[in-house]
Amino acid sequence: MNRLSLKCSELYLAQFRYTSPHLLASGDGKKNAKIVGDVYIHPSAKVHPSAKIGPNVSISANVRVGAGVRLIGCIILDDVEIK
Repeated sequence: MNRLSLKCSELYLAQFRYTSPHLLASGDGKKNAKIVGDVYIHPSAKVHPSAKIGPNVSISANVRVGAGVRLIGCIILDDVEIK
């Protein structure tokens, strides 16, 4: 990914706050991963509750995010596993 892709994703996620806030993830780090800022997680993705995600993260279909993972400013494509 290049910087332009990441900037575009960041702008779309920010726009979702106003146009489609239901698409943005939320979580407290207990039952769900801790979410910081604007984050999209596809419904089929599995994210461990101890993960910390955001800001500006987009997680695609069938992604698996393991325990203790920290993601910041990235786009995770389909079927990726992060341990």
